[in-house]
Amino acid sequence: ILRLKWRYPKGTEKPNSGVILHVTGGDQVWPNSVEIQLKSGFAGDFWLNANTDGKLPTLQHDRKDQGDKTNRHYLRVEAKEPYEKPLGEWNECEISCKGGDITIRVNGNLANEAKVCSLTKGRIALQSEGSPVEFKEIEMKRLK
Repeated sequence: ILRLKWRYPKGTEKPNSGVILHVTGGDQVWPNSVEIQLKSGFAGDFWLNANTDGKLPTLQHDRKDQGDKTNRHYLRVEAKEPYEKPLGEWNECEISCKGGDITIRVNGNLANEAKVCSLTKGRIALQSEGSPVEFKEIEMKRLK
């Protein structure tokens, strides 16, 4: 389980960030990995930054984004109210990985789940994609 808090400063243009899991391979712009999107308005989406072996074959609630021709983008669960807090306020993300299963919670709300992901180990990276972002209270706990 990985827990962290993040926020974008007020007035940030195009706030975009993420947590990249199961990073394998060399130093490249988009390493073989699974990204948990923290982009403002999209926190909890999955993005596959993977070679042909990277798969999220079973998503709960069938939320695959049919508009993405690469089949790399998987939408979060639709929420009645926004998952995220306004710019400048701290948000919390909890990512649970057990074998090939990944569960994402944003501010306590179930945001996404995947079962039998083919990527199950590797490094973890925090991403800033062209905008300022702040992280704090990053902690990990091993599942039994």
